[in-house]
Amino acid sequence: MKPVIFHSWDLSIEEAKALQEELSKKVILEDQFSLLDIKSIGGIDVSFDPYVKAAIAIMSFPELEVIEHMSVTKEINFPYIPEYLSFREGPIIVELLQKIEKLPDVLLFDGQGIAHPRKFGIASHIGVIFDIPTIGVAKDILFGKYKEPGSNRGSKSLIFSPDEQIIGACLRTRSDTKPVFVSCGHKITLGLAINIIFFSSRFRIPEPIRKAHNLSKH
Repeated sequence: MKPVIFHSWDLSIEEAKALQEELSKKVILEDQFSLLDIKSIGGIDVSFDPYVKAAIAIMSFPELEVIEHMSVTKEINFPYIPEYLSFREGPIIVELLQKIEKLPDVLLFDGQGIAHPRKFGIASHIGVIFDIPTIGVAKDILFGKYKEPGSNRGSKSLIFSPDEQIIGACLRTRSDTKPVFVSCGHKITLGLAINIIFFSSRFRIPEPIRKAHNLSKH
């Protein structure tokens, strides 16, 4: 699978910010299919200890059985800056995705989608440059405000930007456990994104990301 948009990853912070602002205009927040149409979902995670390693786990949906998995290692020099995570992890993720023969119907990322100061977190960034449906599923909120959802599995609340736009949802994927923060990456609506995360989560973190995380550590 090849990207449809190519750009340099070796950018200054000012250049990276300008690129985010430019590419964010290409984000599509419309569904390309229904929940019943989805046959496979993938999760990506990147580990930095002791080596930089990106892994992808592709699973059947809704059965959540592993179809394919792969990992790659690469040297990364971009510093850790939360708003610019895609410039740190993006190059190795692009390399990883180009090794996959057939991408899943939806890709999940351990990071943000449009719940980002420039509405262009890593899920949106990779989604746009590959032109594929993506969802950001973060363990912590980066941007916006929300109210704590109820304690039961499936409870949720909306995340709002400072100008009161809906940019994501705080979702309880397991009762009496910390929620996750869901935001659209590309080519998907928030309602469908929430349903996908709910039905792909046996524990707090969606199974494809959990599997990818384990792969990135080995």
